[in-house]
Amino acid sequence: ECIRQLEADVEQSENNLIARKDEYDFTIQTLQAVQEKTLLHSEVCSLKATAEANFDRVKSIEGIHAWKLIRYEGGMVSVEFSGSSPHLSLSLDFRETSSGEVFCQTHTMYGGDKNS
Repeated sequence: ECIRQLEADVEQSENNLIARKDEYDFTIQTLQAVQEKTLLHSEVCSLKATAEANFDRVKSIEGIHAWKLIRYEGGMVSVEFSGSSPHLSLSLDFRETSSGEVFCQTHTMYGGDKNS
């Protein structure tokens, strides 16, 4: 009877050990995920600060040139140029792709007609 009890206790201890190992593995995975998210958050904050600094520089020179910033969001920048004619304007949309390429699309307005 004593041996059966010892065998049952050993089996229970082995089951507890397996459960604790699973908890440990889950804790390690969670810790790694938190560390990765913390690193990504830090990178996002750094990129945001850089973008805001660059945006402020663009806004500060806006009045010096014959163009103005129309939109700045999610990988897209739009600027509008005012020419010598009040009936003609040109706007440019710059879009960055996920591969890092930049595309430019132009729009001209003659009087009130917009052409791309």
